[in-house]
Amino acid sequence: MPRLLGVLESQRQLGGASYPPTLERLAELTGEKPAETSKALNHKDAKGRVLLSRAAGGKKKPAPGTTLVLLADDLEAFAQSDRLLELQLQSARKADAPAVDLAQLPKGLLPALSRAFKAALEQRIAERRVPRTIGVLTGKKPLFFFIADAVLPYPPSQGHRDRPGGAGYLSPSRRRKRWRRGWSGPSGWGDGRGAG
Repeated sequence: MPRLLGVLESQRQLGGASYPPTLERLAELTGEKPAETSKALNHKDAKGRVLLSRAAGGKKKPAPGTTLVLLADDLEAFAQSDRLLELQLQSARKADAPAVDLAQLPKGLLPALSRAFKAALEQRIAERRVPRTIGVLTGKKPLFFFIADAVLPYPPSQGHRDRPGGAGYLSPSRRRKRWRRGWSGPSGWGDGRGAG
């Protein structure tokens, strides 16, 4: 147990994506299997000092690749982190429903972390503060979504004049040149004689 705590402390000092590590990564760092690390975290010496981000219900064990391990003292700070928001949104979103209701985002988290996370989300909305990769539709039931999901894709088999590499695409500099010469191609203005 002291070794495990030492590894967690060293990861915390590294910060960024290193902390909190996933259960899988922590096992890798300690040279154990995830099941062994999970068992060590359930030991009486670890309880109250170390937390798993995701709650395990009944016989269901937390997934090593998506469950984070953190020191109990960091619960409040982690609840407010961009990393947790991105992780929860990624796990809650679906291809046909990419926007996720605020009430759905804390699901699956440890109860204490879930409460702190929900309060942090409400504070984020009040302060209009989210990561650049995430957008929020405010209202009675705020919806969180990844900005990348809000962009309409180009039709797969159809070229597009404004799409680089698409059929008929003209770079901004070539458009300016043709505009100066009075050529517009298929749009109808100009006589088309100045193409170049």
